Amino acid sequence: MKNLIWILSLLMIITISCGSPDSGEQRSSEDTEAEKKKERSPKKARFEISTEGWNEYENQAFGLRLVYPKVWKVMEDSTTFPNAIINIYSSRSETIIELPLNVHAPAGATYVGIFPEGYGTELPRGTIKSLQDWDGEAPVNFSLNLKESKVLLLENDRQWAYFLKPAKLPSGWNEQGFIFAQIAVDSFEAKCIDGVSGAEKTLDECDEMQGDIYRRHGKLHRMYRMIVPGILRSIHFTEAGSMKGAGAE
Repeated sequence: MKNLIWILSLLMIITISCGSPDSGEQRSSEDTEAEKKKERSPKKARFEISTEGWNEYENQAFGLRLVYPKVWKVMEDSTTFPNAIINIYSSRSETIIELPLNVHAPAGATYVGIFPEGYGTELPRGTIKSLQDWDGEAPVNFSLNLKESKVLLLENDRQWAYFLKPAKLPSGWNEQGFIFAQIAVDSFEAKCIDGVSGAEKTLDECDEMQGDIYRRHGKLHRMYRMIVPGILRSIHFTEAGSMKGAGAE
């Protein structure tokens, strides 16, 4: 009899310690759902650089102000035909760039270009997505035209440049106005993949109109990938016009 009581007591202890038979499966299911939600969440910067002590820049003619690192430089060019250009650029890029900078600069250059009146040229080659279709967020504190704004991606899906169209145009801007920001890419290499065979081909033979894929390879510069978003987040428009264009946020 004593043995029977001892055995029953032992079974009760085992049952209590193990819990319900499906508790482990339930926790696993909850963890899986949490991971799925994490994957669906927009990509955000892991951390933001401090802009304390940076230089201030303001342009009343084009209704904007921002801050930039003390070792960086600002160039204003109102004589460039037919559009005005504002360049905020790293002084370390001076040996490889030619001012004023447009959207086609060497891969090793880092800068923010402001084109209040637009600039008639195509964007650089490579993978480009509209912010409307991208699962990330642009590092700005003003509303964007998500349909017309773009992100330019490396082969590993890291964003090396932004083409940004404000949803509300500041004073002095026209509908072609935009901001272009580029982060230096170390060990840059461009490759072309044949759209049919998947084989690599020379860049001279690359024809994206025929389905070929132009890919940019490299690694974002560790410091500049924080500085450029810091400048972009600091941009504030002192005067904004009415909402214009389709796809505004």
